[in-house]
Amino acid sequence: MKKSVLVCVVTMIACWTLFAWAQQPEQAAAPAGDAPAQKAAPAKEVVPADANKAPEAAPEKAVEAEKKDPFAFAEELLGQIEKAVRKLRTYTCEFHKQEYKDGKMLPKEIAIMKFREKPKRIYMKWIGEHKKNQEVLWGPDWNDGELKAHEGGFFGFVTVNLDINGKLAMKDSRHPISDAGFRELMKKLRKDLNLAKKHKGDGVEFIDHGFKTEMGKKSRCYEAHLPKDQNSKFYCYKAYICGEADTHLPNTVKIWDKEDGKMRLVEYYAYTKIKRNPKLTDKDFDPKNEEYKF
Repeated sequence: MKKSVLVCVVTMIACWTLFAWAQQPEQAAAPAGDAPAQKAAPAKEVVPADANKAPEAAPEKAVEAEKKDPFAFAEELLGQIEKAVRKLRTYTCEFHKQEYKDGKMLPKEIAIMKFREKPKRIYMKWIGEHKKNQEVLWGPDWNDGELKAHEGGFFGFVTVNLDINGKLAMKDSRHPISDAGFRELMKKLRKDLNLAKKHKGDGVEFIDHGFKTEMGKKSRCYEAHLPKDQNSKFYCYKAYICGEADTHLPNTVKIWDKEDGKMRLVEYYAYTKIKRNPKLTDKDFDPKNEEYKF
């Protein structure tokens, strides 16, 4: 009898510890409504201390953008990235992420990502200081569409299945895991570019930053300023996008939007050590893989 009670107590402690980890108190959410009707004056940008700085005025190789149709070169650069992404069936990379949510800039995250297009599978393991050794595994037609996850640390052996849009899975992210990956990113950028073409007279601006060094790689970069005040369907007010000069795959994306009354860098994503179309098998997306800790 004493042994049974002891087992119950230990189990309850582990479960309540996991629950406390996932249910940390949240600050009041940033306003989710449409942007103000008037066109906003340039505001001071609030950026994380360890994120890359906003693009400098003078790129490494100047591009005479004034002699080009700005929409033409934006289409050219985004088209190159889209073409490179369409050629990928699988890839692995180090994924760097930092987001602004619920009134604060969240800690920077670094994770190894394995991605397969068909059937779609995503595996991630955190290797940076924040969330170190946490793992997640997801596929839309696997595990009832739920995210299989465990945290790092002392109670990292406790594996849970989570609704990808639920509070627990979304507590440290602006997007569900279904939005992860190059193709979903390209869909958002393409949608804004197509919308911008319909609003050429509303203050749309594209800046060609030429070739810059991002994440240690020579990259072609451009910046978009979008009239979200006039049309709330735009994803953001400003975006900075870079593709590797050799592979054209995206390696740096920064998104600015209005939150808490200020223009802020709200999303920073970067990709390094990209391997194109490596051989990934079902074992790479199996929670029973002996290299994983599910």
